[in-house]
Amino acid sequence: MKKLWSVFTVVLIAVFYLACDENITRVTEVNKVTGMPVLEFGEAMPKCIVDNEGSLIFVKDSGKVYYCVDKKWSVMNGEDGAVGPAGPKGRDGKNGEKGDSGIQGEKGEKGDKGDKGDPGEKGEKGDKGNPGLQGEKGDKGETGDKGEQGPKGDPGESGNNGAAGKSCTVKDLQDGSGYKIICGGDSVGVLHHGKAIEYEPTSIYDANKNTLTDLRDGQIYKTTTITATDYSRVWMAQNLNYRYYQKTAGGGDADSSSYCYNNSSSNCNNFGRLYIWSAAADSAAQFSNDAAGCGYSVKCDIKTRVRGVCPEGWHLPSYEEFLHMIDELGGADSLGYRLKATSGWNNNGNGIDSYGFSARPAGKRSLNVTYELLGKTAFFWTTKESSGTGAYVVNINADEADFKYGGIKVQSEAFSVRCIKDY
Repeated sequence: MKKLWSVFTVVLIAVFYLACDENITRVTEVNKVTGMPVLEFGEAMPKCIVDNEGSLIFVKDSGKVYYCVDKKWSVMNGEDGAVGPAGPKGRDGKNGEKGDSGIQGEKGEKGDKGDKGDPGEKGEKGDKGNPGLQGEKGDKGETGDKGEQGPKGDPGESGNNGAAGKSCTVKDLQDGSGYKIICGGDSVGVLHHGKAIEYEPTSIYDANKNTLTDLRDGQIYKTTTITATDYSRVWMAQNLNYRYYQKTAGGGDADSSSYCYNNSSSNCNNFGRLYIWSAAADSAAQFSNDAAGCGYSVKCDIKTRVRGVCPEGWHLPSYEEFLHMIDELGGADSLGYRLKATSGWNNNGNGIDSYGFSARPAGKRSLNVTYELLGKTAFFWTTKESSGTGAYVVNINADEADFKYGGIKVQSEAFSVRCIKDY
């Protein structure tokens, strides 16, 4: 369409006046008009779009010139001309002669009325049938003698776990009052010295307040629901700060598997903890068996949801879950800027936090046990491993607007964890 309108040149010096009820164009001077498209009929006119904004076209059947403004064809009207002198009055025409009236047709004759049929005879009523005889009531039987009690059977053997069952273990409670029941890696209740087992959840999500309470240590996190046309997921709006200190498959000689930046508790409070990958995935199976035994130099082909170090009912995001969010939010371009918190980033690198995700630049703990990039970069672990020693991360930088993905880091480095709610 752009090429169609480029074949003619219109040189106008015009002043446009727009009224509330109609568009009026006053043309004060026309120097030259060449190549104006001419159409036979108005229905053949093309759509008025951005590419032909300001173009003119003459339509024969209406005898008018139209111009394209704001995606709408409007008629170009000139100013009202001066009234010309009155012409001579034409001669009166003669009345035409009146035509003869047509002859009225003859009226048709009325048809004869048909004879009324005779009514049919009424049928006779049938006889009522006789009721059947009622049977005699039977005699009540005598009560049987009570049988003797049989001998007690031997106890049956313990059955095997079902295909979908979970193996359960117990752990002593710290106060010595009983035991914690753990099935399939999850706490399902406690046994207080012979009392009934009662289920005790380890997290509470409040959708109205947008909070997640982790009952493992009592910490309360902000949450956010990120929505798009075909997307709705609940994410933590803060980095996880649960102290995971279990000996993991990738812990090596470290006395811990999660850290505060520069070993400062205030950094944990502001930016959350930094986890090596095996701690993020819970390779020690403290909370679930989803990634049991996985870690440094041990590559696992993880195909299921991994709870990891996250609170009950939440899980460590997969690489595919991050990619899904990127696609649904319009791609990686400028997404980092839209996900960043409005404070805490160096060099004016703050974002606009469009979705409440509030990404914070917690930096990392490197292989040589030094801390780097606080205020500059936010790294988040995913469940996807690249080899026995590497795993995928996504990240956001202070000096870039885009959301970065596809990076691979050594599992013994420590980065942030953002949990996503199970769905």
